[in-house]
Amino acid sequence: LKPASMEALLTPDGDEYGLGLWSYSFVRAGERHRVAKRPGSIMGANAVIYRILDRRITIIALANSNAVDLDRLAQDTVEALLDGRQI
Repeated sequence: LKPASMEALLTPDGDEYGLGLWSYSFVRAGERHRVAKRPGSIMGANAVIYRILDRRITIIALANSNAVDLDRLAQDTVEALLDGRQI
């Protein structure tokens, strides 16, 4: 993608949503991390792509059930990686 296209994808328009991706940041251990993610579900199948842009960490989670909160799973996994915990 052209840099301008990538910027458009990652620039939120009022509610943390850009052009197809949720984009926001959070602070962990005093360090700000930029996130781009895309969750989705259809007929009981769920997926999330969760990327920490500044650290080149990407989590892709898939589930064949609505019983798992994939957003929480991805966030918990990223936090463990950032903390240096084994997962």
